[in-house]
Amino acid sequence: MRLRALLEALIRGEIGLEEAVRRIRLLAIEELEQLAQLDVGRELRRGVPEIVLDEGKNREELREIASRMLSSAGRAIISRVSKEDADYMVKEVRPYKHRYERLARILVLYSEGLMS
Repeated sequence: MRLRALLEALIRGEIGLEEAVRRIRLLAIEELEQLAQLDVGRELRRGVPEIVLDEGKNREELREIASRMLSSAGRAIISRVSKEDADYMVKEVRPYKHRYERLARILVLYSEGLMS
């Protein structure tokens, strides 16, 4: 059920407020084929954005996941990423800005103005 239909059901009294809140939270999970379930609304609910684990994914899978996170949330955080994979991601997901922390092995890709 999409957000508009959900809100209309709430207005008509077909569902209660708590059920509407529960379903809205579920809408923030995006399925990316059989590759991943992206919790693009996690930052709104928890104050911490979704972090994508690099290990076990090939570069194309990682690029697809990061692209979806960037379009949905304006940022993609990738953990346990090698320098080589980070370089690939920076090249493939332009025009986003990036920051790579070598010791932590974390890559952050983000929209202009999102991070200082």
